[in-house]
Amino acid sequence: MFLQTKTKERSVMKRFKYTFIAFVTVLTLSAAIRAQTLVDDWGRTPQGSYWPILNDALTPAGEASIAGTVPINGAGQATLRGGFDTLNITADTAVVVTGKIELVGTVGAEDSYNPLRFAIAFHPDDTLNYALTDSARWVRSPGWGYIFTPRTGAGVVANGTWGTGTVGVLNNGNWHSTNSNGGPALATILQAPRNAEMIPGIYNWAISVHQVNDTTNEIRWYLIEEENQYWYGGIVTGPASTDKFNAINFVVNTGDWTQVKLTEVSAGLGDPIVIPEAPWEKYFIDQWGETTQGRYWVIQNNSSTLVGDGSIKGDAPINGAGQASIRGGFGQELQIKADEALIVTGELELVGTVGAEDSYNPLRFAISYNENDTLRYALTDSAYWVRSPGFGYIWCPRTGAGVVANGTWGTGTVGVLNNGNWHSTNSNGGPALATILQAPRNAEMTPGTYDWSISVHQVNDTTNEIRWYLIKQYAAGEQSDYWFGGIVTGPAVTDKLTGVSFNVNTGDWTELKVIEAEVDYGDPIDIPAAPWEEFYIPVANWGFFGSPTNRIGGWTLTPGTLDGNVSISGTGPVTADQWASIRGGFVQDVLLSNLPADTALVITGELEFVGGGFDGWSGLRFGVFHTDSAGVVDTTTDGIVWTGSEGYSSGYLFAPNSGTNDNPTWLGPGGTGSVGGVINATWLSTNGANNYILSDQKTTDVAGAGTYEFKLSFQSMGNGQTAVGYSIKGSSYTFEGSTTDNHDPLATEKFNSINFAVSGTNTTTTALNITNVLVDLGSPIIVGVNGDDNLMPVVYS
Repeated sequence: MFLQTKTKERSVMKRFKYTFIAFVTVLTLSAAIRAQTLVDDWGRTPQGSYWPILNDALTPAGEASIAGTVPINGAGQATLRGGFDTLNITADTAVVVTGKIELVGTVGAEDSYNPLRFAIAFHPDDTLNYALTDSARWVRSPGWGYIFTPRTGAGVVANGTWGTGTVGVLNNGNWHSTNSNGGPALATILQAPRNAEMIPGIYNWAISVHQVNDTTNEIRWYLIEEENQYWYGGIVTGPASTDKFNAINFVVNTGDWTQVKLTEVSAGLGDPIVIPEAPWEKYFIDQWGETTQGRYWVIQNNSSTLVGDGSIKGDAPINGAGQASIRGGFGQELQIKADEALIVTGELELVGTVGAEDSYNPLRFAISYNENDTLRYALTDSAYWVRSPGFGYIWCPRTGAGVVANGTWGTGTVGVLNNGNWHSTNSNGGPALATILQAPRNAEMTPGTYDWSISVHQVNDTTNEIRWYLIKQYAAGEQSDYWFGGIVTGPAVTDKLTGVSFNVNTGDWTELKVIEAEVDYGDPIDIPAAPWEEFYIPVANWGFFGSPTNRIGGWTLTPGTLDGNVSISGTGPVTADQWASIRGGFVQDVLLSNLPADTALVITGELEFVGGGFDGWSGLRFGVFHTDSAGVVDTTTDGIVWTGSEGYSSGYLFAPNSGTNDNPTWLGPGGTGSVGGVINATWLSTNGANNYILSDQKTTDVAGAGTYEFKLSFQSMGNGQTAVGYSIKGSSYTFEGSTTDNHDPLATEKFNSINFAVSGTNTTTTALNITNVLVDLGSPIIVGVNGDDNLMPVVYS
């Protein structure tokens, strides 16, 4: 795969605009509104009479407008109230007010402060004077109800005595004010797409209020531009400041408007309104600052920095003297959804002269939700985030042969952030989820540019799926020097995310640059295939595997002089009724889904049986497995053994027969088989409750002493299927086949060892020499009817 730097036209921070794909959303109510009436009592209010009202005797019911010769732009306020007969809310019936509003102008509101506010209210004893004239006005009275203060562009959210928010309570106060409305603010719900501007045009709007209980009301609303270029809506609950309504109010004081028109305004009783889904457009991250977890370097962002970019820089490498961090805030809370993933992607440049070599976790990164995190001094060298605990997921990629991240969370390269510090493996709340190492084996994190991406989506109410990759860019026809990626599931510690963070504390870096960081929704990301380097099983990774009393069988292990080679032998055959079991550990986990398309994991080698073959009943068993419980190879005891347990292995077991010997019985599914899946059980046993048979193939050939070539292949076919191929051949012995495993669940799609066992039952073998065990990628084994490879398969499961 050739990862190229993306070319995108981006503006500097203060002039960033969005290009929208326009589409029309049909706005519907959840049910018919009962007793709906067009609002026809219109007048200005004492809160603002900067523009005259245009209603007269010819104005249709449900319509009203105010206009001026020039925009107000803070010189005053212009208001418009529509009065209607008092409507009472109940738990079963909502007051519903709907209509259209047209904002007439040439530019729009840009980033101005609250160019439009509106409220649904009850005003007792309010009187309309001079109706249907340009002097029509309401005699002032305090109001009770709810106020809406939509934001435009990147403007400041409405604030004041009521607090900060875009929707709040009107409690015996001024309906247009955030200082004297009685408050409080209820929520900050921003417009969509992010930083959308309130442009000239026609907007559909609706409000409904109904009773939750005696002290609480539910308020719903939306204000949506007809081409969906601006959306503002939501559902909140708030204090029941009133149980009745008789007015809908609008005020403007900034923006490019010279006229505000209302049409089709009606009020009635009905069901609560349905909020249309917000439009979405991907965007570059533009809120960058250091975090309290590390300020050793200086942030470089200023007003000329391109959106999507952030960087931190120092005069010299940190090398453990401190930490340097940078966080890109999304500017809003983004939900983790079930039907599509939240995706954050970009590039990362590590600037230095040498690299991270084998240092301990030179880079960590996280995606998180941080409640009430605030960016201070944005676009200056002092920009930083006010600290709050985080919820989300952390990555600690390894470099070289360095130690895997460890601490209170456990050991791993990816884990959970649960009400803790996003960069820490001690105070992050944990746990670690998995240890997925970089590729090629022991690859170093060297200076250069890396492509990175993260996606998170909901599996169910308690579980999220997390995908990621960090891959150094490379030229066509080559492979990456560094790859770190994977797919894990973890606890749903949060259902929303607000930012992505990076931290460095070792390595030769003097600068970290985040480039074109972008947020989007879509399908979960695909993980590019990991670069591959074939390897022989290291000499140090061979050891007897299983309880020393019944898995050594009186034999000893002799390491080979070359990787891929090992011997086990005794003065005679394996002790009766016992096994000599040996495990060859891989240098890395191999995940089938990470392999290139149409490529299989292929393992080859030779087996030499001395003094006799595996001609006794089930004299040889071997297979490829994954376990996290094997421990390490111990050479200090009697014999070279793995210190862990054999009992938690998952993979594929092969038990080739010889001559007239029967295949072993599998107690889980019942019946006999020579090939099958082992799930979380003793690797060489067919007695596991969850094991299953894939083939009962037999041969009449006799497996005597001599040398045998073996070959195994495993390929992910997608849709929960794995192609399994196997072959063991001697001068007068052949046992081979291919099958498709579609068992649910599959035994495993991840491997980290190849295991062999010689039985002490009716076998005369005195030694097994294993040579040239090579783990590689290649074409899958497909065995034909005449024993020829790559013909039609003869075994299907």
